[in-house]
Amino acid sequence: MTAKTLASRDAIQWHSDIASAFDAKYRGSPAFRERYALWTALIDRFGARDHVVLDLGCGSGIFATYAAKRGAQVIALDGSDQMLALATRKAEQERLNNIRFVHSTLEEAPALGLPLVDLLLCSSVLEYSGRLDRDLHFISSSLKPGGVLLVSMPNAQSLYRRVERWAYRWFGVPRYYGCVKTITGETAFKGVLARHSLEVLDTRFYGAIGWFGAAMRMLGFARYADSLVVFACRKIERLPVPVPG
Repeated sequence: MTAKTLASRDAIQWHSDIASAFDAKYRGSPAFRERYALWTALIDRFGARDHVVLDLGCGSGIFATYAAKRGAQVIALDGSDQMLALATRKAEQERLNNIRFVHSTLEEAPALGLPLVDLLLCSSVLEYSGRLDRDLHFISSSLKPGGVLLVSMPNAQSLYRRVERWAYRWFGVPRYYGCVKTITGETAFKGVLARHSLEVLDTRFYGAIGWFGAAMRMLGFARYADSLVVFACRKIERLPVPVPG
């Protein structure tokens, strides 16, 4: 199978194949250490010990485990057996009994009958979705009124992402890009969030690539340097949004 024949569902297989290497980046990669510091700070800010937390696409469990260690009741979903094995091992090593792992894709999650949650984590998942409105409808409907969503997307404004799109179009690299279905800019994504009663409270750019990205960030151009952006959103009361077809 060539890079350009990868289907969206192959995102699960892709992450299964790289599960151990991906998890190891949180210990060895400056970019992943930055990601960890930012996300855990946001969990500290918006989470609480008595909260119910849902982690959609939990991967190796890095953030689900962190929330559980803070005392939250955590439900963590992922479609990859290999990622869930790593996540389960982390929870066992920490002797956590307040975290439940479920093998499920985002598409399958609405049928699980999950409880409403106070905090929902969705790190680097929605870019692999070809049905953004459908998935955000489920995400919004999973939050309690006033609940908070932390969701990241590729930063389409960054120079790195523009080069990445060009490189894939012409050379089929990076290979994972064949799994990506949704790329959207900051303003457009905020509009989609608003349609689903999600009010943006904070926006943070992160993931500068190389010395050029770091230099641009230092000059105050993070939105054009950093490869990722995370939105902190609150569920607000509005008229129900019809379920997308």
